[in-house]
Amino acid sequence: MPFKSSERRVLPVDDLAHVQHDPQQTEDAHEDPPAPSSDVKRKSTVKPNASVAQRREPFSTARWNWVLVLINLTTYALFMTDVPRSGIHNDVSQFKRVGQGVWMYFGPYAYAVCYFHAGVGADGTTSIVASTDSEGRAKVDTARTWSYKYDTTSIGLQALAAELPKPLRRTTASLLYDDAQLTPTSTINARDVFDFLESIMDVVALRSPSELPRIQSNVATSRQRTRYNGVAKSRRTDLLYDMITHRFVDMTEYRAIRATHFNAIEADPTIDVCSLPMDRPFVCDVGLMANYKAIAKPNDQVALRVGLVKDDINQQLRALVARAVATRNYTNITLGTLTVDAVVLDSIAHPQTFSGGMVMAAKASSEYVLLTRIRDCVTSGCRTLFLGDYRYEAGQFISDVEGWNTLVSVLRTAGQSYAIVRIGALVVAMYMAFPPEKRGLGLTVRMVLAEAPSHVVTYGSALPILFYAVAHIIDASMTNMLLVARLIKIQGSVVTDPWELLQIVSLSMRNQWLIAAVAWVCVHVQTSLNATWRREYGVVSIRGHVCGILSSMSVVFGYRHVNFRDTRILDAFDENPSVAVMQAMTTMREPAKQRNSGVFSDAITITICAFVYVMCVVVVKGIVRAVKATHNASVRGTRYALPTEASTRTLRSLLVERAGILVSETKHLPSSCGVLWSPSGLSCAWGGDMLAGPHGSNMTVLERGMLMNIVFLSEPFTYLSLRFGFSSAALQFMKHRRTGRKFACAVRLDCDDDELQQAPPSTIDVASEYDLDELVPATSVPFHVLVQCR
Repeated sequence: MPFKSSERRVLPVDDLAHVQHDPQQTEDAHEDPPAPSSDVKRKSTVKPNASVAQRREPFSTARWNWVLVLINLTTYALFMTDVPRSGIHNDVSQFKRVGQGVWMYFGPYAYAVCYFHAGVGADGTTSIVASTDSEGRAKVDTARTWSYKYDTTSIGLQALAAELPKPLRRTTASLLYDDAQLTPTSTINARDVFDFLESIMDVVALRSPSELPRIQSNVATSRQRTRYNGVAKSRRTDLLYDMITHRFVDMTEYRAIRATHFNAIEADPTIDVCSLPMDRPFVCDVGLMANYKAIAKPNDQVALRVGLVKDDINQQLRALVARAVATRNYTNITLGTLTVDAVVLDSIAHPQTFSGGMVMAAKASSEYVLLTRIRDCVTSGCRTLFLGDYRYEAGQFISDVEGWNTLVSVLRTAGQSYAIVRIGALVVAMYMAFPPEKRGLGLTVRMVLAEAPSHVVTYGSALPILFYAVAHIIDASMTNMLLVARLIKIQGSVVTDPWELLQIVSLSMRNQWLIAAVAWVCVHVQTSLNATWRREYGVVSIRGHVCGILSSMSVVFGYRHVNFRDTRILDAFDENPSVAVMQAMTTMREPAKQRNSGVFSDAITITICAFVYVMCVVVVKGIVRAVKATHNASVRGTRYALPTEASTRTLRSLLVERAGILVSETKHLPSSCGVLWSPSGLSCAWGGDMLAGPHGSNMTVLERGMLMNIVFLSEPFTYLSLRFGFSSAALQFMKHRRTGRKFACAVRLDCDDDELQQAPPSTIDVASEYDLDELVPATSVPFHVLVQCR
């Protein structure tokens, strides 16, 4: 309908704020007359002698709801500090860069696990003394089970233990996964560890020629050093997420394992473990990852001292020969020939790709175990005098995250900026929603903190949700990998720094924007994309703050505890012993070697959290109802509810907003819904906040509709679209024929006759009592009049 210049007049505010009643009028003086909708209002009888009654001003008698104030303050604070808490992008500056797209996330570390000294008592029994130094000064009585059964450096040991004969497996069963009695936090007798390590060395040294990998030796008469070469498939659980989900989405790692035995080292005091070009450990050929001086941080003195791992191994073997032979420390107890041997165990993990994101992210690691032994050998056999266990480990990740950081930063900056503007616009809208003479700072603060539902404000704006969700989808895989990298510490220790824990929690809660995006899409499909939807039908959407609750619950899936650790060998098979094959396997990313992460892990954790949340609410509600029923029965006796008439039940079903545990219904929408603002803004139910109770339960229909208009029209994109004419909306000012009461309702000018014919019967009844006073474009109506649209 075209507008004439003379028709662009706005009714005075007094026409909408103060109206006079007919003395015989029975409508409630505190309610506006019904808008042309199916809304039903309560009615009360006015005294016959009341000639004039004034309508109560909206929110004039509202009281502070301090629970809602606390919830709103917390929600707004988190909403406006999302990026400062979690970061604008995935920051890798704290990690040491060692190549193009390669960073160290773990180590490198070089440390002695334990040294064992064997002695013979006067009664002929052998005693084992364990120590943390090779000289035997720092003695210990027990050893950590973690180092031999659960640590990543023990995976190679477990693979070799599978080669043990059954009698030896029974002897060392406590350190194998055949026995579940030894937990990661337990300790084990030093003698049992000594027997376990010596069995490992024996199974490598005494392996039959038919079982050896086929490696061409340089000298035909020389003994092949490489005794084992294969690939081990092992489970890897560290976090609570791994512990729960590995039962249906197994987390596995593949490792190239090689065991090389060096015997009669005492005959070669200048031994070089890499002297042969082919028959040698992998540590000789992995390049940079075995150069701890190059990959260590500047303040890591131990790693800088190690330098090349192969050189440090050579140095340790030469020092062992000097200690055993040159100093003749064992001369007084040697009965035969003193021999020195060693096993170098390489364990190099294949890159494991983190799925669920557009950023490529993968991690890999390398572990080397050096087992050394001094024995006294006679014709009948050998007796071990000394056994050492020294280890090296490091982990790196590979990613193209830097190429995506600019885009992700722009998205998160835009989302955070819009969030701040959104809250600022809400404050301004609350101030401007009242006539100039009634505006005030106190009223504005109360409206923002004690009236507006913060969950609708936070999750009702599509733009910040879109920005945050897209940014998370892009780098979710890298985020998940960095969380794992931050949580994994040496020897199973956990994160204790408060600031790092806050960052970890903030990163883990980025999945709330995925929930919000899915909720917004569902409501948009239900309403705006549904041609048959009308506001009288209401909107079914997720309950208030359920997004935040489920996201907060999902944080616990990142909890790490040593008891969650499981690195058992699932399968082992031989592999081509060529160095080129090893290098290809440990550098190529294969589709089968992925870790379920990113948006996929978000979907799993949110689903599990939703199930747990529903179960907890059902149990709590059941307990509360049982307690109330018991109390009522004991106080007043049992009461039975009278049956309700079918018509009454039907009426109640239309009026009551049904609320489930996860979703809720929003009804009684003003005429501005779908005209001035999109119903998609109700991606979170208006009154479905379980924490604060049914929001607006004490509000009049006018106050509820007015507050909805303020909240949704204060959305910057919605308001600018309306003000700059992108919406063909207008306001109908209706006038009651008897009382002269006036009110406004929103209409679209682009609706056709078919849509008008679909109006519910209640609209026709209302129209028979009201006359159209004026039709004004929404762009010319002041904001404080616009928000009173019914």
